[in-house]
Amino acid sequence: MNTFQKLKAVLSAVCGCILVSALFFNTAEAQTIEKIKASGMVSLAYRESSIPFSYLGAEGQPVGFGWE
Repeated sequence: MNTFQKLKAVLSAVCGCILVSALFFNTAEAQTIEKIKASGMVSLAYRESSIPFSYLGAEGQPVGFGWE
């Protein structure tokens, strides 16, 4: 297998991964949008261990948030 064939195989694999990922994320996004429409709410959360983005402050209350 020469260099061109190896490069072609790698690029084909990368394109396949991108296609599968795009299909999965479009489905996940659609489910999330439907959940928001049905409930009329968007939920936010925090992680105690994601300093400096979110953590429990000196008074034990959540500080900050992160986007996912």
